[in-house]
Amino acid sequence: MITLTSITHTYRGEIVPALLDVSLTLGESTVTALVGPNGSGKTTLMQILGGLLAPTSGSISIDAAQASADDLFADSIMASSSRDLDDVPATILIQYARLR
Repeated sequence: MITLTSITHTYRGEIVPALLDVSLTLGESTVTALVGPNGSGKTTLMQILGGLLAPTSGSISIDAAQASADDLFADSIMASSSRDLDDVPATILIQYARLR
């Protein structure tokens, strides 16, 4: 089970947070959909869950144990739409895949 408690993230140079006080629990063996309008923080939340971005404040736990971004990255599976990878050279994608 993954629990997010009061997660907030504000990007450097921004005043308005991309995420503000988000709390949720993702149960074991479940499928969860994340939906919302453009600019609502979906990608930011997924980057935090994948360990690619640290929250500005709040905490994340896995099975009741505090988790760091490194813990999340080690166990994540990253999926992205192809348009996010348009400008990424194939050699970089291959290096990333080897890390996984």
